[in-house]
This record gives sequence, C-alpha cells and structure tokens, in this order.
Amino acid sequence: MMGRGMMGPGGPGMRGGPGGPFGMAGLPLRELDLTDAQREQVRAAVESHRDEQKAIGDRMRAAREALRDAIEADTFNEDAIRAAAAQIGAVEVDAAVLQAKIRAEIFALLTPEQVQKAKELRSQMENRMKDGRGRGMRQHPRPLPPPAPRAEGDISLPETV
Repeated sequence: MMGRGMMGPGGPGMRGGPGGPFGMAGLPLRELDLTDAQREQVRAAVESHRDEQKAIGDRMRAAREALRDAIEADTFNEDAIRAAAAQIGAVEVDAAVLQAKIRAEIFALLTPEQVQKAKELRSQMENRMKDGRGRGMRQHPRPLPPPAPRAEGDISLPETV
C-alpha cells in the first residue's frame, strides 16, 4: 500500500492528490456515492491529519536525501548507508501506521455496503496493476529496442534511490 510510491501531491498515500481515483487514504471515494455529510466528514478526517502527513513527507525526503548522500559519498561507509536506509524504513512504518489510521477513520464513516464496494474496487485496481493495466503503467505496442552497445571498459552503475 504505502511502500510503493507513497508520497504524492497530497502527502502519504495520496499519489494523485486528494480525491483522485484512489486519492484520499487510498480509497475510491468518488465511486462510493458518499452523502454530502459523509464527504464533509471524510474531508475533516483527512484534514485533521494534514500536519502529520506533511511531517512524514518532509522526513521521507530528508531520509532519502541522506541515503543518496551516503551512497554517493567519496568514501565508502557501510554503516552510514545502513543507518540512512534504516531511517527510510522507520519513516515508512510511521507513514503506513498513519495511512491505516486515516483509513480506519474513514471506514467508520461508511455504510457496510460502501465498505464492501471500496474493498471490491481496491481489489479490482490491484488486479489491473498486476496485469499491467493500472495507473502509470503503459503497454508498449512493440518491444523496446536493445540497448546501444557499450565501448569496451565502460562501467555502468545500477541506479539507486
């Protein structure tokens, strides 16, 4: 859930910004036929965590920058890299807990039918992602060309962070 591209314009878990197809807390709110009262309650629930979301986003950016700096340092320091990577993990834990908390608050506002529909829609979206038909995954009409040959002695380092 959160681990995959979890920071977006709307904060943790809001890849497409608030209210996108699976925007607020990763839920398909637009498709749940919320009443006006429910919509306002959901907005208030999400807004009540806005500062926490921003703080986690800020911490994640700083942790990723620290890891990148540790990886790209002039001198190899395994302990520094491991510490920076562990910090990212700690922030991801906090983000996952916050997303679950917001999700639980929102589910408490929904009818049993809306909860069931949300779960079904989420499952359908995950199946589309597995099939390569989800958001951001484009099918290539033809195979990609092979990479250009490298000159002898060229070294390519794997991309990180």
